[in-house]
Amino acid sequence: MIDQMLIQVILNGFCLGAIYSLVSIGLTLIWGTMKIINFSHGSLMMVSMYISFWLWLIIDLDPLISIFIIFPLMYGVGYLFQRFIIMPILEAERHAQLLMTFGLMLVIKNTVLYFWRADYRVVLPFYADLFFRMGEIVFDAPRVIAFTAAIALSIGLHFFMTKTSTGVAIRAVAQDSEAASAMGINVHKIYGITCGLGTAFAGVAGALISTYYPVHPDVGTAFMFMAFVTMVLGSMGNYLGAIVAGLIIGVTEGVTAYLLSSSIRQAVAFIVFVLTLLLKPEGLFGRVLRR
Repeated sequence: MIDQMLIQVILNGFCLGAIYSLVSIGLTLIWGTMKIINFSHGSLMMVSMYISFWLWLIIDLDPLISIFIIFPLMYGVGYLFQRFIIMPILEAERHAQLLMTFGLMLVIKNTVLYFWRADYRVVLPFYADLFFRMGEIVFDAPRVIAFTAAIALSIGLHFFMTKTSTGVAIRAVAQDSEAASAMGINVHKIYGITCGLGTAFAGVAGALISTYYPVHPDVGTAFMFMAFVTMVLGSMGNYLGAIVAGLIIGVTEGVTAYLLSSSIRQAVAFIVFVLTLLLKPEGLFGRVLRR
């Protein structure tokens, strides 16, 4: 007999994994194009959750509608982030880049703590308590909506990257920036677009998850760590791999919590991360690394 609860856990894992995918896609795009690991990525997602919360609280704007505000707003933040923070250190040593983005993460987090304290805040749209039932399996509306939106955005990104000239230019710069520049592509402009898109996807992930996850200053840290795991598992720089890996990590967490304990669900995900680095460092969907 099929364990209905296990099926429920797996489906919930897919919903969570789709959010991991969205956050990881942003990291993957930035790394694949500029070879920058942005430690502030999770903090920017957290900021978008606060924006979604305040828009809902002040003007009663549904988080799903606020996406149309958050996406361009966070795109602009990402573009400015690349222009004024990343560009000056683009040719610097790797440790300088890591320290810069890590420092920015601390600045964002502590600024939020200063203005809004560490209180947990909850967004309660009209569908917060709605659910769908299929036999013994129950789907709560916020998770289903977030999953559907995340998958739709991922598909949209794939079409953008493969069917538009800008998307093809991003892929060309990611593959060989010098050759792309020689072919007439404005590499620095592509860097700005890529960083803007990556940050915008993190922003949308924050808006979606705010419908069923509490908003607080530390929320970005947990999702940032899992986004790193997802990015490595899916092969760094491979946005399609990040989508699949996010779903794998989400299901792994859910099944671990159900079969073992919820206290070690992220530990198991990190074990998967370490094993991937040891056994297949190029990731599940990457090319074999050459010396």
